[in-house]
Amino acid sequence: MRERDSNPTFGKSLSIDALLAAAAVEPPDISTDAGARLLGLVEDPRQQLDGLAMKRARQRAGLTASELAARLESRGWELTAAGLMKWEMRSAVDVPPALIGAIALTLSADVKSLTSEVPQIDERIASLRSAPRFQEAARRFGVLKNLSKEAAARALESRVLAAVHRGEVPELDETLASLEELMDALEQQAR
Repeated sequence: MRERDSNPTFGKSLSIDALLAAAAVEPPDISTDAGARLLGLVEDPRQQLDGLAMKRARQRAGLTASELAARLESRGWELTAAGLMKWEMRSAVDVPPALIGAIALTLSADVKSLTSEVPQIDERIASLRSAPRFQEAARRFGVLKNLSKEAAARALESRVLAAVHRGEVPELDETLASLEELMDALEQQAR
């Protein structure tokens, strides 16, 4: 069977309005996609990549950061040596389990040896994300950085998590005030 026989839209043109409407559709947030979560493509806030453990495993494997990045890229992960080295200098909570698994496989290491448990801060992050002040900060950050609101929210969330991983666990109002001050400063710089 030829393609045009099996495809009812073969050879038909789409209107410009239909193309523009399709381009305006924003894909759903990956963190709410059950399939993506099952595949390990969504960060697990309870687990983080232990950067120092990854560095030791990479050195044991006799690989440079560039070589590890190239091997992971051949597996379909878009990484740079600089990004890997950044993770090596501090633990990273925003690395999805599937990528941690790919790193472990590439380095012939056990996943558990490359990860550490994150203190349970899920409730605080959920409270933060649902706060209207956080949503407004994410909107402002998205405008400044040309990001979708969801991507901007994840970026701000990772900044908050970085503070938590430095040992600080600020209160919700304090965190929101800090984010608003950050947005004010970034908007001032952009002028």
